[in-house]
Amino acid sequence: SIGGLGVALPERVNLFRVQASRALGANIWRQSHNPYAPHLYALLDRLGTMCWDENRDYGAKYLDGAYATAMRDMVKRDRSHPSVVVWSFCNEFECGQSDAAYSA
Repeated sequence: SIGGLGVALPERVNLFRVQASRALGANIWRQSHNPYAPHLYALLDRLGTMCWDENRDYGAKYLDGAYATAMRDMVKRDRSHPSVVVWSFCNEFECGQSDAAYSA
């Protein structure tokens, strides 16, 4: 993320970031901690960059239902993007504590 903007970046900034990453030899982009704006997936598709699509970490038991819904929504939203090669349901060290994540 960039400063106080987090992931709410204009398309031109994301284009710069993906092109700069490609220039450094990167070929996969990790969407850390949450799904990103739809235009970024279109950029990754167009530029031939693979995408590691990641949902938030919901290791707490009280969030299992919300987590499963968010994961399902992310997969449905992004499944038509050829750049998406990985869907991650865990980005933190406590992720193994939730069985609901595996059944989503």
